[in-house]
Amino acid sequence: MVISQTPVRISLSGGGTDFPDFYNNHEGLVISTAIDKYIYVIIKPRFDNDVTINYRSIAQHVKSIHDIHHDFIREAALMTGMSEGFDIITLSDVPTEGSGLGSSSSLIVGLLNAMSAYKGVHLNAEELARMACELEINILNKPIGEQDQYIASYGGFRSFNFKSSGITTKDLKHCINSHAFSRIENNLFLHFIPTNRDSNAILTEQKHNIPKNETALIHLFEGANNLFNIITGKTFEPSHVGASLKVSWLIKKNLSTNISNPTIDNMIQRAHKTGALGSKVAGAGGGGFLISFVPEENQKIFIQYMSDYTELPFKFEENGSRIIFNN
Repeated sequence: MVISQTPVRISLSGGGTDFPDFYNNHEGLVISTAIDKYIYVIIKPRFDNDVTINYRSIAQHVKSIHDIHHDFIREAALMTGMSEGFDIITLSDVPTEGSGLGSSSSLIVGLLNAMSAYKGVHLNAEELARMACELEINILNKPIGEQDQYIASYGGFRSFNFKSSGITTKDLKHCINSHAFSRIENNLFLHFIPTNRDSNAILTEQKHNIPKNETALIHLFEGANNLFNIITGKTFEPSHVGASLKVSWLIKKNLSTNISNPTIDNMIQRAHKTGALGSKVAGAGGGGFLISFVPEENQKIFIQYMSDYTELPFKFEENGSRIIFNN
C-alpha cells in the first residue's frame, strides 16, 4: 500500500503571470505558500486484475485503466505505467473542484507521486511538477497556469519565477526572521465564499484575454516582484503582504468578467471595514475562498464581523507532496 499527502496552497501575489501564453513573451512571478490542508491518495494491490476507483462519493469498478471515468486518475495511471490490479482512493480536506486553493493540481501531483512510488520510482519536486504540468495542461488541455503544480510539489513559502528559458524557485522563509514569518502566518485568514462558480470558464476567458490584458499582467508581475524585493530585502514588514493583496485584487478582478460578484464585493468591503489591510479571492475567482491579511490588533473585531462566513483555519506547510506510507 502507498499513501501520498499533498498540500494545497494560497497564492499571495502574481497569479495569472504563470500562464505560458504570457511568460513565454514576458516574465512571470508568483509568491505563494503551501498550507496544512491536504489531498490524500491511497493505492493498494488487488487479488485480481480489476481496478476500483473511489473519489468523493463516486465509485467505479473497471477491467481496464482506459475505462476509468475520472480523467485525472486515468491519465496519471497511463503516464506512470500503472498495470491493472489495484484499488485507489482519494480523500481531501477541501473541495477538489472550485476551492481556489489549487486542489485540482494538488490531486494530480498526489496521484503522480503515489503511482510512481507504487511502481518503485522516486520523483523529486522538479520532476513531479513538470509531469503534473504536462498532464494537466498539455494532455488534459486545462486552461491554467503552472504555479499550482509547483507549489504542491515543493511546498513551503516560495517564489516561482516563470521564463521561457525555465522555471526557478526560492524558499522565502529563510529570507526573513522567524518572528516576521510567524506574523505573516498568523495574520492571514481564509473564509469560504458562499457562491457557485465555474472556475474552468473563468480561466478559459482569462487565458483567451491574455493578449488584451497584457498591461494588467505586467502590473501583476511588477507587484509580485516588488513584494519579492521587500521580503528578500532589509525593510520587510508583514503589513506589506496585506498591501500587496489589496493591489493584486484591484488588478486581477478586471482580467475576466466573472472574477468578482456582489457577494465577493460585500465580503471584501466588510473585511476592510473591520481591519483587513488587504483581501483577494484565492485562485481563479468567482468563488472559493477569500484571503485576508489582518493585523493582530484588528483581529477580534474582524473575526466577529466575518462570523457569517465559514472560516478555514490553517498553518503554513513546509513540505510538498510526500509519501507518508509505503509498504
